[in-house]
Amino acid sequence: MARPSSGYLAEFGFRVPYDPAVSERDMEQAAELWADYEQRAADERRRHDLQRLNAIRRWRAQIRELVGAENYHDLRQLKRRLHKEAYVNRKPPDGLGLRSEDLTRLNAERLHSFLAERGLLREAIHDRLSRRFDDLTVARPTHWDGTVHLAGHADVLGKSSAANPWTTFTPPFSGWQGGVGYGAVTSGFRTANTPLLNPAAGQVGSILTLDCDDASDFDVAAITADRQVAFWYQAPVTGLIEVVIRAVCGEARHTLNVEDEWGVSSFEVDQKSFLMMHVIHPNVREPQFQLVSELSASGDTSTYRTEQHIVPGQSVESRVLVSDGPVAAGEWVVIRAGSRSSDGARTNDMEIHSRTAFSWFLTRIHVHVRQ
Repeated sequence: MARPSSGYLAEFGFRVPYDPAVSERDMEQAAELWADYEQRAADERRRHDLQRLNAIRRWRAQIRELVGAENYHDLRQLKRRLHKEAYVNRKPPDGLGLRSEDLTRLNAERLHSFLAERGLLREAIHDRLSRRFDDLTVARPTHWDGTVHLAGHADVLGKSSAANPWTTFTPPFSGWQGGVGYGAVTSGFRTANTPLLNPAAGQVGSILTLDCDDASDFDVAAITADRQVAFWYQAPVTGLIEVVIRAVCGEARHTLNVEDEWGVSSFEVDQKSFLMMHVIHPNVREPQFQLVSELSASGDTSTYRTEQHIVPGQSVESRVLVSDGPVAAGEWVVIRAGSRSSDGARTNDMEIHSRTAFSWFLTRIHVHVRQ
């Protein structure tokens, strides 16, 4: 099917920006290059997702082999029954009004009795349940360096000249990237990906949630979301494109609630937010990232955390983000700039509720050619 001349590709959720100085041919080429990159990125994500799901299958097969298929089934049923009872036992006046730690202790005792009655070694099962799976964790993008700093603390813009000046772009923007192609891999979790995107105002961001209510098995989830604005830039000289993003924080909140119910359990959660830019050009392979905010947690006890490392109203600026390939003098290129959120969770028999909300207003995007 022919691609529409507007440069909009619904399957990947982006729109090539409009500029009267840019030819229709250049706009079509940009749409093709953009779509090709998104397809390659989607294929790579599917490969990683398959690795995660295969790791889950291997883990469950190992547990079934360790305890026996019948015991494995009965163990899951016991945990689900105790999980439902816990909600009743917590709430007076109908319930017992027990504290969370008391319920955990009682459930652990009942679980230990179940294993002992069937001649199963709790220590062996605990060791297997507590294993960490590196291939199930959320990886950082390959190109990132440190965290952002508050705007005004340092002048990160390098030297410029009349022939090669820093060019500043401000809202409104006519192009955007919605990240529709970025989905979620999940087993046992509910996930949600809410876009925060208003190119006219320069707003980018996402709200991501990962929820696992069934604390009776090994479950995993990971989700990534891109939201960027896009604009055209004509390189005055040949070289690498460098970009500095300055943004005002609308919201930057991490929230995590983990409940332990068995005493034989563990969890890992990683929440990451980045500023990013990508030059759409045949010579440029990948986007460039800078970590903005992160929450990482793991353990085997109930946990509640809510954190804001950057508060609403604060301005931040990225380091100089440099393209990994050059652009020729006089060429028109699309540059997209904005945010990426990437969250992941792994749970061995623990209830998890993970939420991140990041909203940024891009006030200035400075662009230059490094020679």
